[in-house]
Amino acid sequence: MQRGLRLAVTILLSVFLAGAAYPAAAAAAAFSDISRHWARDSITSIAALGYLNGYPDGTYRPDNTMTRAEFTTALIASLGTEQQYTITLPSNFNDTKDHWAKTQINEAVKRGILIPSEYPNGLQPDDAIKRSEVAAMLVRAKGTGTTTANIKFEDETAVEQSDYRDYIRTAYAQKLMSGFPDGEFKPFNNITRGQAATVLQTFLGISSPVSDPTPSAAEWLLVVGGNSYDLATTPFYFKSGYNDIKITSISSSGGRIIFNSTYSFPLDSQIGNPELVIHNTIYTVAKLSVSGNQLLISASASRLNNVTLGDHKYDASFVKLYINSTNGENYLGDAILRDQYTVIIDGKSYDLSRSKITIALGEKYYDIKKIIFSSTTTRLELAETDAVISNGLAVSNITAILAGSKSIDMDDVKDIDFLVNHSMYSLSQVTIDGSGNFTANGSNYPCSEVTMIIDGSYYRINSITSYQGKFIIYAEPASNINRVLFEDEYHDASEIQIIRNNISYSLDQVMVVDRDLIRIGGKQYEVDSSIKCRFNNKIYDIDRIDYDTTYDIVKISATESKDYTGAYQPLNYMFYLNNAVYQDGINRNVTIYVNGAYRTFDTININDPGHFSYGNRTYDLIDSRVCIYNEFFTIIDTAWHGQSQTFDFYLKK
Repeated sequence: MQRGLRLAVTILLSVFLAGAAYPAAAAAAAFSDISRHWARDSITSIAALGYLNGYPDGTYRPDNTMTRAEFTTALIASLGTEQQYTITLPSNFNDTKDHWAKTQINEAVKRGILIPSEYPNGLQPDDAIKRSEVAAMLVRAKGTGTTTANIKFEDETAVEQSDYRDYIRTAYAQKLMSGFPDGEFKPFNNITRGQAATVLQTFLGISSPVSDPTPSAAEWLLVVGGNSYDLATTPFYFKSGYNDIKITSISSSGGRIIFNSTYSFPLDSQIGNPELVIHNTIYTVAKLSVSGNQLLISASASRLNNVTLGDHKYDASFVKLYINSTNGENYLGDAILRDQYTVIIDGKSYDLSRSKITIALGEKYYDIKKIIFSSTTTRLELAETDAVISNGLAVSNITAILAGSKSIDMDDVKDIDFLVNHSMYSLSQVTIDGSGNFTANGSNYPCSEVTMIIDGSYYRINSITSYQGKFIIYAEPASNINRVLFEDEYHDASEIQIIRNNISYSLDQVMVVDRDLIRIGGKQYEVDSSIKCRFNNKIYDIDRIDYDTTYDIVKISATESKDYTGAYQPLNYMFYLNNAVYQDGINRNVTIYVNGAYRTFDTININDPGHFSYGNRTYDLIDSRVCIYNEFFTIIDTAWHGQSQTFDFYLKK
C-alpha cells in the first residue's frame, strides 16, 4: 500500500480525552504489560509505525477501551494522507469544534469514513467506539463497498439490530475483523486497544513487526552542526518532557528511526521530531535523515541543558534569567546559543560582552560572561554579581530617598507603601529588581507607574538604583495626586463623580465631612438612596463613604444600581456636522445649554436617545443647543453608535 506522510498518533493520557493536542513527537514502545497478551504482535507492529502509543509508565493497557477520536486519528494516520493538517476547516459535528482531533475527524468525513448524519446528537468523540462502528469505518476506508454475502453470527439478532449490519458482514468477509470464539460478533461491545491494534494491522496488511538493526548500534555515527559523534563513545540523549533518556541503540525501519528498540520518530519530516542532547547542548531538530551508518541531524537551534556550579547541577529549564537586571519571565533553558558571546532571548540577540545577562543559582546571582563549547561539554563562564531581585524589604534596605532637591531623613521614616495598579502594597509585599522595576501580585511594573507613600505623603518615583541589596530612590513630591479608594481599589479621583438630584459633581466639588456625610455647594447632606456615584460609566448606590486621614484619601464602598434611569452613560461622545466628524469626545470646551447656562456634558445624564436630565428635570436632546470651542450648534438627531457605547450627536449651525 502506498503511504505518504504519517502522523505519529499519541493515545496516552486521560487529559487528551479532555481535548489536549497530541505532542509533536510520539513514541512507539515495547510495553511492559503485553508479553502474554493475545494482541502482542499486533500492538508491537502498529506501535513501531507510530500510529498507537502507550502510557508514561511503560504500559499499553490493551484491554482498555478506545474512543472514537483516538480510533479515527489512528486510522487516518495509517492511510498515509498527504495533507499536513494545517488547514483549519469548519467542524462537521456540533461537539468537535475545539476538539484536539477535529482536523482528523474532518478528514474522515471528507473521505466518507465518518457520516455526520449517523450522529445526529454529535460525534461524542471521547466516548468509547463500538465494534460495529469500527467495521463501517474500515470498510469505507478500504473503499470496496458492502457485501450481500449470507454470513450468519451466533448473535445474529444483535447484528440485525445494528444500523451497520452490512458493514459488519463485509468486514468479516474481507477478514478485516473476526468474531469471537463463541461465534458472536458483539456489534454493541466497545472495541479495546488490543483489538484496535489487531484490526489496524490487518487493514494495513502487516504480518509482523519489521525492524532492520543494520548497521549495529555501535556503528552508528551522529552528525550535527558539521561534527560527527560515535554513539559507542558519546553519551547521547533525547528529551521526553523534562527528562533526558539515554539512547543505547538505534535502528531504522519503515521510514522511521527507533531509539532503544522503543521510541520511534519519523525520518525526513519537519514535524514529530524529538529534541536531542549531546554534550549538554539541546538541539531543536528540524529533520532527521539516515545515510548509511550516519544519523544526520538538521538542527534549527541549540540551547543549554544543564548548568553546573560546584557540586550542584541545575536544569536550565528552571533557572531564572534576567536581562539587564530586569525581573521577567525568562529562563536559561529558553535562551538560544548563537556563539560563545551571543544568546537569543525572545527573538532578540544579546552580546554577552555588552549586555548584562544574569542567572539565579540557589540564592546567588551570576552574570554570564561566555559560553564555552568543548569536545566534551557545553558550559558557562560565570561571575558572581549583586542580587537582581529583592523582596521582603524593610526600611533598612533603603539607603536614601532623594525627593527633589531634598534628602529624606531615613531615621524619621516609619512606613513606606506603594500604589501599584489600583492596589496598595507595603514595602515588604513588593519585589524590586536591579533596574528599579516593581513586581506586585505576579505582574511587573516600571517604577514610573508606581506611587510611593511615605508616612502619608505622596511621591512620584523617577528612578531607583541598587547596590549590594540596598536601594537609593529618586523621587519628587506629588502634592497634586488625588486618589480615591473605590471598592478596595485605588483610582484617580477624576474617575468618580457624585450624583445628587441627577446633577453630577466631581470629587473636588465634594467634601467628605464624616462617614456618610458630605458637603456640596456649602450644604451638608446625609448620604442616602438619593445620592449615588458614577464610576467606569456605571451608576452605583453608595453603601458607605468616608475619609482616610492617614492616606488623605476618600474611601467609597458601593453596589451597582439596578433601578437608576440612564445608569449606563456613554463611554464616548461623537459630534457630526454635515455627516462628517466635527468633534470626537468631550472636554470643558464642549458644553450643552441647560437651565440658563452652558454646562459640561459630565454634569448631565443621558436617559435615552431623546432625553437627558439635569437637576430634578428632564430635557429634550433634539433642538438643544451645543457650544464646541465657541462655535454654536443645534442638535437635530442622536443615536447610539452600534454596541460601542458611543453616543452620536448630529448638528447644524
